[in-house]
Amino acid sequence: MARGCDDAWGVEDRYVTEASSATAHIITSDGKRVTRGLSNAILHGITRVDGKAVGTGKPGPLTLTLRQLYIEKKIAARSR
Repeated sequence: MARGCDDAWGVEDRYVTEASSATAHIITSDGKRVTRGLSNAILHGITRVDGKAVGTGKPGPLTLTLRQLYIEKKIAARSR
């Protein structure tokens, strides 16, 4: 926190591999989602997507609220 950060990203051979508390997901210019393959080199995490719907497959009210708060915070930060 001393430098204004609350997370860290792992980088190997100039590629983002994972964060200290999240799996890195990158969306390419053609809309494909890419993440590092499972191996013993990184923690598997629980944020990986396996194509199976969770619950109804749609975001619930808490997720929608958190998303909106995140967007509002980002917009506010840009206007400073």
